[in-house]
Amino acid sequence: MAERNNYIPTNPNIQPTNSGGTNDLTGEAQNSRSYLRHNTSGDNSTSRLNSEGQAPHSNYSLRTSRTEPLSAALSKNGVEQEPTIQEVLHGSLRAFSPSSLLSLLNIQKATGHLRMRSNKFEGYIFVDRGEVYDAGLGSVNGALALFQLFGWKQGEFTFELGGANPARRTIEASLPVLQVRATLWLDNMNKYMPIIPSTSHRIAVANEPRSEVVIEPYQWPVLTKIVSRPMSISMLATELNQDLMTVTRIAADLVKMGVAVVYEPEPSNFDTATEDN
Repeated sequence: MAERNNYIPTNPNIQPTNSGGTNDLTGEAQNSRSYLRHNTSGDNSTSRLNSEGQAPHSNYSLRTSRTEPLSAALSKNGVEQEPTIQEVLHGSLRAFSPSSLLSLLNIQKATGHLRMRSNKFEGYIFVDRGEVYDAGLGSVNGALALFQLFGWKQGEFTFELGGANPARRTIEASLPVLQVRATLWLDNMNKYMPIIPSTSHRIAVANEPRSEVVIEPYQWPVLTKIVSRPMSISMLATELNQDLMTVTRIAADLVKMGVAVVYEPEPSNFDTATEDN
């Protein structure tokens, strides 16, 4: 007697049809093509699988192949799943500088968040396929935050692969251009570090300023802002709508003249850090 092949779908919602010794799979069974092959001799009965996945007194083998698109596998009920986040790098900034880490991520065309922590400061750099997309340090975003993060020499870093993209792109230049600009910016800022250690430090009018000083016109906007209360360098730059480097230089000049004094940053306002962390 000729041997017949009966195909028993694993999906209980799919019923096999038996016509002339063959079964036609339709619908979901055709899509998933996951079924059991049951070889018998003249017996159309269906045997149950035992606890080990085998059918007693029969020869079963499981064959599965997926033909659905990848997008369907990543979604459930038509809703896309949240991007997964995986921490793939962790280390010390003493061994790997932010610039060298970005070079590595650029070579790998990686996408994700490079997060850094040093003392009370926390910052991040988001890269998209190896290119810098956004950076943040406290309330500061964009290239200014990136340049200051380039100056960090101690602390810890982690790189999280994946995750959601920032709402908008704040940095457009390529990585080599950014590395050159950051080096020049840090070289200039380092001149003022002995007087103003970071742009989070605050300045205020001295209680006993020198009696004979000459205030230049370009210095007055900064001086009038700090009469009522101490203000951080970054806050002054924001309120005056001036370049941070320019405000830092003016503030340092006022301190050297004895007109202003420097205060520690507010605990809740560690916006930026350019000192040797």
